[in-house]
Formats: sequence, C-alpha cells, structure tokens
Amino acid sequence: MENPVRFDLWAVVRPGVAAEAVAELRRLDPHLAEVEVRRRVSRSWREWTFIPLAGRVRWSQVLAVRAAPPAWAGQLRCYQEGYSPDEPPIGYCPEHDLHFGGCLGCHVCTGFFVR
Repeated sequence: MENPVRFDLWAVVRPGVAAEAVAELRRLDPHLAEVEVRRRVSRSWREWTFIPLAGRVRWSQVLAVRAAPPAWAGQLRCYQEGYSPDEPPIGYCPEHDLHFGGCLGCHVCTGFFVR
C-alpha cells in the first residue's frame, strides 16, 4: 500500500532580492553548496524559473507558506512530492492550486495526504 502524499513547494525569486533568497535557501538546506544556491537564485530571477523551496512537506505546511510566503518569492507552486515544474504532472486542481500526478485526481480532494 502506498503512503499518503506529501508535497514539494517551488518558488520564483523576484528581481532585486537575491541576497535574501540565498540566505533563506542556505538556511533551509545547509548541505547545498552556496555557489549552487546562488546559481539557482540568479537563474530564477533572470528567467522567471521555479527553484525548490521546501520538499516533502505536510499540507498544513503548504498552507502556512502560502499564508506568509517568503518576501523574496514572486510566485509559489505546489506539486505532489516527486513532481516538478521541469516534469509537468498529469493534472492540476484549481481548488487546491496543486499540480499532481497519477490518474486518481487531487490527493487533497480525495483525502489521501499528510495533513
């Protein structure tokens, strides 16, 4: 049997706030090399591309980030864990603003997720 779904949050960095984004992303993932964080942040604001913000989070954490997004984030997206903007999922739920994979629909609608 499968485990309930978790979620990955992705964000785009607004121009002019790269230093704040680098500092927060380094704090969230200290194992990631600073040069890699800077490269991702720079590309994000230059090309308006999404970068990972938080992975394997509960739905309650998604709601908390949406309620108070980082000041540097120009846009947020939520994906079912394991999916990303680079590999578009099969479906999208406008009610929960969730990109998901599989044929069973939105996991929040079905209740099969980690709260």
